[in-house]
Amino acid sequence: ADFDGDEINIHLPQDQMSRAEAYTIMHSSENFNVPTDGKPIKGLIQDHVISSVYLTMQDTFLDRKHYELLVYEACCILRRKRVLLLPPAMIKPCVRWTGKQVISSVLANVLGDAKFSFTGHYKTKVAKNYFCKGSLESQVYVRNGELIHGVVDKAQYGKYGLVHSVQELYGADTMAHLMSCFSRLYTKFLQLRGFTCSIDDLSLDDKSE
Repeated sequence: ADFDGDEINIHLPQDQMSRAEAYTIMHSSENFNVPTDGKPIKGLIQDHVISSVYLTMQDTFLDRKHYELLVYEACCILRRKRVLLLPPAMIKPCVRWTGKQVISSVLANVLGDAKFSFTGHYKTKVAKNYFCKGSLESQVYVRNGELIHGVVDKAQYGKYGLVHSVQELYGADTMAHLMSCFSRLYTKFLQLRGFTCSIDDLSLDDKSE
């Protein structure tokens, strides 16, 4: 609460029937979709989206230390005995992993299914001038659990996005684990990379005025 007059109501179920109802119906993971049209109402915003875009851009490369750190930071809440890692995408002149491989590693550890495939129905919200002509980065494509191309931005947390597809195929609990892992991952990556904004980023241009 932000203490500007907000109130918090706490309800304590008294019997087993109401407890079961609260756990299965009122649980936050079970309320991912709006009952009216099935549109997701939970997602990642602001700093998390900025971090996910930078992480999945084509020019993001990580050394072993940072790749393993990000995957561990994201997946440590899963309490797996072994964290699945991917081989590097680049061997010479130096060993490097891509940011997309970090996303693929998280998907592998959360889903445990190498057959998961996904093609984004919507183009990314990132401006086209960020990509070269003819680039496939404006559409997310996952094949056999690996992110092949595409920038993971706000569109992947909305209707028919990556997270929505996981919820439909694997259920609410798996979706909740994936969202938690993504949240931890993006927070850590933004701490490593850094991000700043100035007054120029907040001021309106003439058209907006």
